[in-house]
Amino acid sequence: MSNYIDLEPQISDYYGTIPGQERRAGICDALRFLDSHPEHVPGRTITEGELDKIADECRIDDTAVVYIDNFAKRLGITVVPEPTEAEKLAEIISEYTYNSEPQALAEALVRAGVKAPGGESDDC
Repeated sequence: MSNYIDLEPQISDYYGTIPGQERRAGICDALRFLDSHPEHVPGRTITEGELDKIADECRIDDTAVVYIDNFAKRLGITVVPEPTEAEKLAEIISEYTYNSEPQALAEALVRAGVKAPGGESDDC
């Protein structure tokens, strides 16, 4: 993502706004403001896994990772634990809460790698 305005379709779809709707214009205004005034952008959140990957790429040993974590916090970056499998599934399900088509939810779960009990197995 190069600009926050690039997030507009994703945000508008999440809220169910349609082109031309006032709410969609407000979303665009807010994102353009953030693009023009980056000093107002809230802090970033990354997972512990992302932090570890960055440390590995920079060849930082494990003892220094604690310092990097503190450094990130001082920069306004929040380091959070990896989401659990249940949290990942809850996020997918919450996107389909208002959808009356169970097939759409099922397809989203399959795309996320969920296997049906007694279904196809990865073991061959």
